[in-house]
Amino acid sequence: MRLLLWLGAPALLLSGFPLFALEPGTTGQANAPSPESSALAETARAIGLGREEYIYSVHWGVIKVGRSTLGSPAVVERSSRTAYHLLSSARTLPFFDTFYKVRDRNEAWLDVATFQSLGFGKYLREGRFRRHEIVDFDHEAGRFTALVKKKDGTEITEQGSIKPGAYDVMSALYWIRTQDLVPGKEFSVDVNTRKDWPLKVRVLKREKVRTPAGEFDCLVVEPMLRDEGIFIQKGKSMRIWFTNDARKIPVQVKAEVFIGSVRAELEEIVYADPSRTAVGLRSDFTDTPE
Repeated sequence: MRLLLWLGAPALLLSGFPLFALEPGTTGQANAPSPESSALAETARAIGLGREEYIYSVHWGVIKVGRSTLGSPAVVERSSRTAYHLLSSARTLPFFDTFYKVRDRNEAWLDVATFQSLGFGKYLREGRFRRHEIVDFDHEAGRFTALVKKKDGTEITEQGSIKPGAYDVMSALYWIRTQDLVPGKEFSVDVNTRKDWPLKVRVLKREKVRTPAGEFDCLVVEPMLRDEGIFIQKGKSMRIWFTNDARKIPVQVKAEVFIGSVRAELEEIVYADPSRTAVGLRSDFTDTPE
C-alpha cells in the first residue's frame, strides 16, 4: 500500500528531523536563477506554495482506510537558502491498523529563488516495511549525500551523482503543478531517489470530479513512474486530478497498489498565514512513525 510518497499516499509530513538524522550541512551555493527557474518560482507563488495545506481521505475500494495531508505551510531556511518546506503524511485508521498499519511522513525542500530541489526525507512504516532516510542535493557539485537508518537501527551514509536540476519525487509533483497542462501533452522531468531516472507525464483529458470538498473541473494527469513514488511502487499506474485553474490543486489520486487500488479524495483546503515560519501541518502526525 505504498501510497504515500506521491501525495504521500499523500504521505508526507514532518515538523523536524527524527533523532537519527544529522543536522543538515551547507551544500554548494546555488547557481544564479535562470529565466526559466525565475518563471517557475513566480508560478510557485501563484499556486500557493508556502501557505497551503490539503487534507485527504484515503479509500481502499469502498472502505475508508486512512487520512493524509499534503502541503507547504511555511518558508524555512535550508542549507543556508530560503526554501519552501513541502510536507505530507498518511496513516491508516485504527480499525485498519490490525491488517496493515501505515504511519508515513515525507518532506522536501524547494529553493524559493531557483525552484531547485534541495533534498528530501522519508520516515515510513507500512506493514513490516520501514525506511528512514534524509538526502541533501548539491546541484553545483552534481552530488547527493544520504543518511539512511536501517531496520536494525544502524546508520549508513551514501553519496552519489545527480543530474543538473533533478528533483526529488515530491518536488516533481509541485513542478508538474507549474506546467501548462493541456490534454494530449507529454513531458518529462529528471528525478533522483538516490539514483537518476526520468519521470514521464501525460496529460490525458479534462474531467469534472466530485470530492468531499466539492465539485471541480480538472485535468487528469498520468505520471509514469520508473521508481517508487509518493503514492505507489514502480510499475503500478496512477492518475492525479488537478484543478483546471492557476492553482492546479491535486483534488483526487487513484493508484494501483499491491493489495488492489486506492484513491485519495480532497476533504478540506486550509491556507496558512503567509508570515508563518513554524513548520508542520495543522493535521499532521508529528510523532515518529510507531
